[in-house]
Amino acid sequence: MALYGLLTYVLVQSLESHVITPLVQRRTIRMPPAFTLALQLIAALLFGLIAAVVIIPLAAAGKVFIEELYVNDRLGGGWQVEAADEPGRNRTAGLREWIEQRRWMRRPR
Repeated sequence: MALYGLLTYVLVQSLESHVITPLVQRRTIRMPPAFTLALQLIAALLFGLIAAVVIIPLAAAGKVFIEELYVNDRLGGGWQVEAADEPGRNRTAGLREWIEQRRWMRRPR
């Protein structure tokens, strides 16, 4: 019975650590999972295990610091994402809108 409990704990913990946490981090700090894994690997190789644990919060803080002080203050704000690039929206909607706006250019038959 204890073996089943241990197995369940290990399964849930590994699922949370390897699937859920990278997805949450990607959405909250908008860093790709491959970038975070590469940062952890490089930090672990250069500075050891503790650096691999600490590098992602440091990278997130650095990203926010750069965005707030440089991008927003110095450059006047970040780039605006077009509506066609939003997830869940039909990518051909922008093309359809463009065609509808230029219908007056067609010659009557």
